[in-house]
Amino acid sequence: MQHLILKMKIALTIILALYLSVNTFAQHRRAIIKQIDRFRNAELYNATFDIELDSLKNILSQYFIQQNYKKMSESDSMMRFYIRKNVAGVRRGEPHAFANNRRGRYTICGIRVDVSVLITNVEGKKKVFVSSAAVNYTINASTNIYTLGGSHRFDELSLRTFLYIKCLGSSIQMPPELYAMVNDYNFNQTKERKKLIQGRHY
Repeated sequence: MQHLILKMKIALTIILALYLSVNTFAQHRRAIIKQIDRFRNAELYNATFDIELDSLKNILSQYFIQQNYKKMSESDSMMRFYIRKNVAGVRRGEPHAFANNRRGRYTICGIRVDVSVLITNVEGKKKVFVSSAAVNYTINASTNIYTLGGSHRFDELSLRTFLYIKCLGSSIQMPPELYAMVNDYNFNQTKERKKLIQGRHY
């Protein structure tokens, strides 16, 4: 009996060690990805561009045309674009209303997404500030919608990545210490699908 209990304790110890090892690897992976994201976002959102204003505006227009946006207005320092799209909305109607108007029912509604791009001068270089909003919700029966689903949020990260590459000529290069962390993690990770892949994670 004691021999069986000892075997069970050993088995539980091994299982716990494996669990802790896997969990530690997962936490380490998440921590590295968070550091990469923080560095990338700081580079993208704080980037300034040594470029003529008209050239920067042409690059911005190029991006929004590729994303099927239309230009709404333009001034010396501001450009505004918009797109119309259909998204899923959730009704806020009464629980006992007619079936199609009942609270919690999903329905398709149209929205317009407005994006404003402000261009400022910072120490002789251009810096971009972006704001966006979903406006003009429309629906056949009612505008009684309280949440929106679907891809109605503007992807500012995509725009800033596009600007960075177009204006600076290359993608973001991580500092050596981050590359070292990634290489060390990948070296010790036996499962290929768990490794950090350039172009996907950094």
